[in-house]
Amino acid sequence: MQKVSIRWFIKRDMPNVLKLQENFEFSWEEEDFIEALVQTNCIGMIAEANNEIVGFIIYELYRENFYIVNLAVKENYRRQKVGSQLIGLLQDRLNPHRRTFINTNVRENQLQAQLFLKNLSFKASIVKDYYEDNKDSYYFRYKLKE
Repeated sequence: MQKVSIRWFIKRDMPNVLKLQENFEFSWEEEDFIEALVQTNCIGMIAEANNEIVGFIIYELYRENFYIVNLAVKENYRRQKVGSQLIGLLQDRLNPHRRTFINTNVRENQLQAQLFLKNLSFKASIVKDYYEDNKDSYYFRYKLKE
């Protein structure tokens, strides 16, 4: 397991974050990050190991849940629990009197992401035509155990 430090996403991280996800099929552009992060309910966190950005999570805060908007881990750091630590950050913030769920959508063809979430006890249901390109999505939900 690769132990990472997790901190706030700051503007100077942008070039490294863009580089981290440049080989991804559905990568975000700088404008996408800015559009998300200027929202008052949206937060970005960075995972660092050995002074290198190895992952990030962008999530939104709602009254009863967190919604993961984007999550990525650098390819050579996958399967080392970096993503699990980023999700764990949200799981640790769940509270039976406040936020009890973590939700996200994953494209139908992103099997790695689906299996990753399933391994973290997320449950899936299908949503038709969720994305702009009319592609289906799996809606994943993690529920706080009471």
